[in-house]
Amino acid sequence: MSLARGIENLQEVVARCRAEGASPGAEIHAGLRVLQTAAAAESQSDLVRLCRAAERALGQRAAAGEPSDAAVIDHLGDVLEYASACALAAEVGGERPVVPPAWPLGESDDHEHFRETLDMFTSQAIGSVAELRDNLRADGVTDADWSPEAMARIRRIVHTLGAEFGVLDLVPAQRLCAEASLAIDAAADRGSAFPVGLVVECADVMGQYLEELTTDVAAGFPDVSGLLVRLRDAAAGDDADVEAEGGVDRDGPAELAVEGAFAESIEEFVIESRSHLLDAEVAMLAFADHADVEHVGAAVRAFHAIRGVAAFLNLGPLVDLADSAETLLDEVGSDRATIDGGDVDMILAVCELLGRLIDGLEGRPMPLKSKVTRLVQRVDAVVAREALRRAPVPVGPSLDDGADEAVSESPQSPASKRVKAERIARVSTGRLDMLVDLVGELVAAQTKALADPAIEQAASLTLARNIAQLERVTRELQAAAMSLCTVTVKPTFDKMARLVRDIGRRAGKQVALTIEGEDVELDRDLAEHITDPLIHMVSNAIDHGIEPVDKRFAAGKNAIGSLSLRASHAGGAIVIEVQDDGRGIDKDELIGRALGQGLLPRGTRAADLSDAEAFELVFRSGLSTAAQATDFSGRGVGMDIVRRDIEALGGKVEIDSDSGRGTTFRMRLPLPLAVVDGMTVRVGDGFYFLPRLHVVESFRPDPDTVYRLAEGTEFVRFDGSALAVHRLASTLGQADGLDQLPDGMFVMVEAGGSRACLFVDEVFGEQHVLIRGSGGDCESTSGISGRAMTADGREALVLDVPSLVHGAVATR
Repeated sequence: MSLARGIENLQEVVARCRAEGASPGAEIHAGLRVLQTAAAAESQSDLVRLCRAAERALGQRAAAGEPSDAAVIDHLGDVLEYASACALAAEVGGERPVVPPAWPLGESDDHEHFRETLDMFTSQAIGSVAELRDNLRADGVTDADWSPEAMARIRRIVHTLGAEFGVLDLVPAQRLCAEASLAIDAAADRGSAFPVGLVVECADVMGQYLEELTTDVAAGFPDVSGLLVRLRDAAAGDDADVEAEGGVDRDGPAELAVEGAFAESIEEFVIESRSHLLDAEVAMLAFADHADVEHVGAAVRAFHAIRGVAAFLNLGPLVDLADSAETLLDEVGSDRATIDGGDVDMILAVCELLGRLIDGLEGRPMPLKSKVTRLVQRVDAVVAREALRRAPVPVGPSLDDGADEAVSESPQSPASKRVKAERIARVSTGRLDMLVDLVGELVAAQTKALADPAIEQAASLTLARNIAQLERVTRELQAAAMSLCTVTVKPTFDKMARLVRDIGRRAGKQVALTIEGEDVELDRDLAEHITDPLIHMVSNAIDHGIEPVDKRFAAGKNAIGSLSLRASHAGGAIVIEVQDDGRGIDKDELIGRALGQGLLPRGTRAADLSDAEAFELVFRSGLSTAAQATDFSGRGVGMDIVRRDIEALGGKVEIDSDSGRGTTFRMRLPLPLAVVDGMTVRVGDGFYFLPRLHVVESFRPDPDTVYRLAEGTEFVRFDGSALAVHRLASTLGQADGLDQLPDGMFVMVEAGGSRACLFVDEVFGEQHVLIRGSGGDCESTSGISGRAMTADGREALVLDVPSLVHGAVATR
C-alpha cells in the first residue's frame, strides 16, 4: 500500500471518531499499523517511530482504563499532518517537515524502555562501525587486494548491524545494510572486485546516523537513494542499467580494442591520457574555486588531446566522452554557456569514467556501455540547455556539420592548439638504476681527479678550458640521469586538491588550499608511496583540525579554513608538510585520553612529557585527537598507518602543534640518490657530510669564548650570540675523537632559523658528492639521514642537521 493510501485510510477513522465523539478502538490500531508499513516502505523512519509510539501508548492507556479523549485524537491529527507533509516532500522534492513530539500526553514505560534500548544499541553499534572502518582500512588498498576471509569478516559486521537496526524498526538503516550485504555477496560469488568504496560510504552514513541518535532519538536517516542504486548496480554486475520499463538490461562492457599496426601505441596513449586527465581535473577544480575561463581552456585542451589520439586509435567510447566534455567547455570558454557546481561535478565524473576506460585498456574491468552513453547524454543535455538559454539566432544561412568541425579544428581556435608529442621509450628500471649509479661514480671520480695536486698546479689554459668543459658536461649528464628516475610532487599534490574539495564539501567546511614547492623532485617509487599517508593527514586536518564556521568565528578566525601543502629538500631528504590553522592539539586533553586507555602510567602529568613526547601519542593505534569520530576520521587508526608507511620508506613523521592555532605534520623522507654540494668533516676514524645549505662557516675554537653550564651543556659566544655546542663524538656515539677544543674545529650550522656549532676533528673543503638514502644501520642511527661518497672514494654518513640543531638527537 502506498503512503498516500495509508494516510487516507487513517484519516477516515480519525474523522469518524471526531464526528461521533467515540474513543479510538481496534480500527485506529489497524490504521496506525497500515500507515507504519507504508512509511517503512518509503524510508520515512521518523513517521514509522511516531506510529509505533502512538500505537503502544494507546494500548497502554486502554490497559490502564484511561479513556482516549480529544487530546489523543488531536495528536493523531498531528501525526497525519506530518505524514501528509512527508508524502508531499517526497513527491515534489521539498525539505523534510518538522517532526512532532512522539507522544505529548506523557511518555509510556514502553517508550522509556525503547529509549534505553536505543541508547544501549547505539553505543554498541558505534563500536561495530569503528570495527568496520578499521577492517576496511587495514585489509585492502585496492579493490583487487581483498581476501575471502576479509570480505566475510566485513560482511558479518554489516549483516549484524542490519539485524540490530531491524530489531528497533530503523528500517532505512536496515535496508542500507541489506543492500551492502548483497553487493558484498555478489562480489564474492563472481570473484570480482570488492566494492570497498561503496562499503566505506555505507560506514560513513551509518556512523553519522548513530552519532545523531545519541543526542536525538528521533534523528532522521539521510537520503541514500543514490547510494542504494549504486549498491544494487554493484550486486547486479558493476553498472547494470535500469531502463524506463523497469527491467535490467545488462548491455555488456564497453569495447575498446586496438589491433594491427597501432597496437604498440596503446601504452604511450595510456601514459599521456592519464597526464591529460589529471590536467583536466586540476583545471576544473581551479575553475570551481575561481570561475576563471583560463582554467576552462586548460581542460578543453586536455580533452581535445585525448579525443584526437583516441579517434586515431578508433576508441569510440573514449572519443564520445572526451568530445562531449570538450564541446561543453568550449562553449563555456567562448561565453556561450555557463555552468554551475553540479556541472563541474559532472565533468569530474567524465574524468573518472575516462580513467576507468583507460584502466580497461590495461586489462582491468571495463565499465558498461550504458554508463558511457548515459554520461554523454547528461553532458549533451547541458549543452542543449545552454543553447535554449541563449537568445534566438536570426534566420539565415547556417553552417553544416562539416563546417562546424572545420571551425573546431582551426589552428586559430584556443581549443585546438597543437602540441608536438614527445616520443616515449620503454626502459627497464634496472637499467635506469645502473645508469644513475654510474653517473654518480663519474661525478665522484671527477671531483677526486680535480682535487689532485698535479691538476691544481697545472698552468695550461687549454687544460683549464677542458676541465671547465668536463665539469659542465658532467653536471648536465648528472641532471639528465637523475631526471629519468624522479618526478615532481605536483601530480601528488594535485590529487590532494580534489580530496580537499570533496571532504570540505561533505564536512560542511570551506577550506582554502595553498601549495608550495610543487616542483620539488623525488624518486618515482617514493611519489607513489606517499599518497596514502597524505590522504590520511589531509583528511584529519579538514575533518578534525579545521573548526566549523561558528567555532572559527568565536575564536576570532576567518570563516574559511587554511590548509597548506609544502615540499622542500633538506640535505639528503625531502620534507613534506601538511599545515592547518585549526584547533591544534590540546596536550592536556591528549594525555588524559592516553591515561584513560592505559597508554601511559597512572599519575603521568602533562609536565612530565615534552610536547614532542606527548604528540607521539597521536600515532598510537586507537587514540585520536578528535572530539568524536566522523565520516572521515577520528578512530585513531589513520595516523598509526601514516607512521607505519613513512617508517617503511626509511623516513619519519613529526608533529608541531599550537593549541587553538593549528597543527603541522612533517614527513622527512630519504632521497634514494642525489648529488649535493657540501662539506666533509672527520671525527676520529669516521667521516660525515654536511649539506651546503646548512653550513654557515667553520672556525678554530677559542677556549675563552666557550663556557659550560652546571648540567654540562656547552655554549660558545659568537657575534653577541650564545650558540649551543654539539660534540659529534659523544652525540653520535663515536668511540674516538678529539677532546681538547684548540685541537679541533667548529662548524657553524643553521636549520629552521636556529644556529649551533658542531665540534669535529677536521674539516675538508667543499665537495660535490653523491648522496644515497639511508639504509642498513643508518635507519636506526639518530642524527644520520643517508650516506655519501666523497671525492677520494670514502663513504661518509650524511648528518641530519635539523635534528642536531633542534636537540632531537640524544647525547650518548
